[in-house]
Amino acid sequence: MLPLVYHPNYSCPFPTDHRFVMSKFARLHDYCQQQGLIGSSNLFGQYLD
Repeated sequence: MLPLVYHPNYSCPFPTDHRFVMSKFARLHDYCQQQGLIGSSNLFGQYLD
């Protein structure tokens, strides 16, 4: 399985008309999760509190 790196903080709240669409990372994560492509063995991320 492909290793994936994700954290919710990777998506910044840019304006909707900004040329770099930051929300694509959260949407891609959600899509991959819905498709069953993400599991505990291949999802990595750094969680800073």
